Amino acid sequence: MVVLAALLGSLTLTSTAIAATQGGLGKIQVLFDRGLEGKTEEQQKQYIQVGDYFEPYFVKHFTRAGFVIEKITSREQFDPAAGGYLLTVKTANYNPGSKAARMLVGMGAGVTTMKIQFEVFGADKEALLSKEQERGSSRDWKFLCSKLSDDALDAVKPVLAAKQAAAK
Repeated sequence: MVVLAALLGSLTLTSTAIAATQGGLGKIQVLFDRGLEGKTEEQQKQYIQVGDYFEPYFVKHFTRAGFVIEKITSREQFDPAAGGYLLTVKTANYNPGSKAARMLVGMGAGVTTMKIQFEVFGADKEALLSKEQERGSSRDWKFLCSKLSDDALDAVKPVLAAKQAAAK
């Protein structure tokens, strides 16, 4: 019984890995914008720290879901002829809140908030999806990064699946 469970678990992992490497859900070129313009030096440090964690997490999250992800640094690098999509992700707002208030007061005091804006483009210049998502948490900013990655994946996946189904 244990051997069968291990074998089934290994088959599931293998099929997920195969789908991810074959681009089962498609190729996405991702352009991140950390939203640094107009921020103070201290805010920029915070946004950079969040981006250093959020961006690799986001890419890994989408890859595990079956997308082939390529991170790009400018919109001009997007190649619509390759049959993929462009996903732009901007950190629109980040407020670290107060860790002391979260620990001492609780009940939502000192909440950490983060807002992202994301858009998906295909071969044409019209956005297939344009969305803004904001989350708050009395935990920490890393938790927000994971939740916002979940939200983005939940929004992007059905749009691209519908686009692929229409193309067949």
